[in-house]
Amino acid sequence: MSDKDGNPSIGLGIIKNLTEELKIQEELDDHKDYLESLAKISEILLTTQDFDAAIAKSFEILGETSNADRVYIFENDYDKLNDEWLMSQTFEWVRGGVAKQINNPVLQRLKYSDTNPRWRDVMLKKGLINSLIKDLPADERSMLEPQDILAILAVPIYLQNEWWGFIGFDNCKTEKKYSIAEESMLQSAAMAIGAAINREQINRQLIEAKTKAEEMNRLKSIFLANMSHELRTPLIGILGFAEILSEEVDDPYFKKLTDSIYKAGQRLSNSLSLILDLSRIEADKLTLNLEDVDIIDVVLETTSYFDQEIVKKGLFLNINTPDEIPLLKSDKRMLLTIVDNLLSNAIKFTHEGGIDIIVKTEKSGSTSVVNLIVRDSGIGISQDFMDVIFDEFRQVSEGLDRAFEGVGLGLTIIKKFTEKLGGSLSLNSMVGLGSTFTISFPVVARRTVVSPESGSEDFHPLHLDSQLKRILLVDDDVPTHTLVKIFSKNIANIDFAFNGEEAIRIALRRKIDLVLLDINLGSSPSGISVLRRMKQMKEFKDVPILAFTAYTTTTDKHKFFEEGFDGYISKPLIKADFQRSIKKYLSEAINYL
Repeated sequence: MSDKDGNPSIGLGIIKNLTEELKIQEELDDHKDYLESLAKISEILLTTQDFDAAIAKSFEILGETSNADRVYIFENDYDKLNDEWLMSQTFEWVRGGVAKQINNPVLQRLKYSDTNPRWRDVMLKKGLINSLIKDLPADERSMLEPQDILAILAVPIYLQNEWWGFIGFDNCKTEKKYSIAEESMLQSAAMAIGAAINREQINRQLIEAKTKAEEMNRLKSIFLANMSHELRTPLIGILGFAEILSEEVDDPYFKKLTDSIYKAGQRLSNSLSLILDLSRIEADKLTLNLEDVDIIDVVLETTSYFDQEIVKKGLFLNINTPDEIPLLKSDKRMLLTIVDNLLSNAIKFTHEGGIDIIVKTEKSGSTSVVNLIVRDSGIGISQDFMDVIFDEFRQVSEGLDRAFEGVGLGLTIIKKFTEKLGGSLSLNSMVGLGSTFTISFPVVARRTVVSPESGSEDFHPLHLDSQLKRILLVDDDVPTHTLVKIFSKNIANIDFAFNGEEAIRIALRRKIDLVLLDINLGSSPSGISVLRRMKQMKEFKDVPILAFTAYTTTTDKHKFFEEGFDGYISKPLIKADFQRSIKKYLSEAINYL
């Protein structure tokens, strides 16, 4: 204020203490920094693929934001046997000039009961530790002071409501206790890190489970291959000699016995094949070998195997096919298996009447399909079992009082193979009136085929001179030698070798027209190794070499062809099939020359 002459006479002023406002503003700024840091570490923990790198970066941000000199994690381990809580340091970030403790052996598998029993009790109740070191009990100070810690905040980490460990913040340069607001923010950070640890554990468990599953599948495949070989090899003698005895024996009683042996062996062989097929499907190891296939050829080839069984049961078999049929882009082996199981089931469950097999084409919009229909006059299937019968190991009659033999896999294989080939399956049946199975496949190409009545064999007729062709059998199983010799009578002469060295010595002495090479030759080099040697020798230049083996999976077959085998004959042997195969390959050997 001024007087009348304009001179100041009174002064008025306001003095205000800004300390409190500045403190509040500082806390707000710190709060903002913590929120920004929480957002950053949440993003890092969610988006960074490398878990250790994400934790390291998050710790650096938390350390800078909280002004801590050291940030670390201790992971718990509960010893159930001794009812003891243990802790081990697993991660650490330190500010420059601060000593690292991550490699300190003293900080591994520490007992809470020896060093921090109070911490254990507090954290089990989801509490935290926030204190100056000088204010802690003596036993706790003795553990922390050697690490140059002046103040500490330890926040528990919980995973799925179980105490997993804690995250610690050390001040090594100033005695500054964390505020309540800082406690809250760092608890939120601990929750975010806990969630990341939980995700990482789940990911690791999934990876371990996947690795273990893959290893189990690999071991399962090896086991199945070995089981196939070990079971099929003795079946060679059982089935082969039973078939020979049945042909040679005249006494009705002994003929009945040999037929029973043969049927039992065949039943075991069929069951084994079905189980192996199902296992390959479940392991997704079923590889398609697509080619142009005439389904009529498949039907005729399959039905020829059941001629004796159909006649023996007094059934009729009618095959109705058109003169012109489209080709299928399909896997012939799988088609053979489908038709084989359909016909086998029809014969099994039909006691009078017979079976009709119909092949026909139908137009479905702009596409064509080939329908394979197998209709029988058998016992039929109740509506209650229509869905169940396609499940693994399920049958209409089950348990100790089941009426029919079998493992309950035939229809399962039919359905899964059909779907694998892009087809569809339908069933119509009534109890007492029979069943009709219809399988439909899409058409890829078209051609005109010879009608079944004038069809040709699947191999060229073998015209042998008075001198028989010579087959070299390389196999370490003596019963197989005997069986092949008997089955090849009047078709070819047989030379025997137990291993590759013997086989090569024989080939150097005389001309060989066909080689049957076993894959598993016991303690000697494998058939694949022998094949590679043979392929380099002029003595085998134009000689077909066939894999002759009990390894029968599709994967095995593809491997054999990739290795250079010219063909494949599976064990155990059926006389007619074996003779058909060797005639085919001997004829081709003649054509090569």
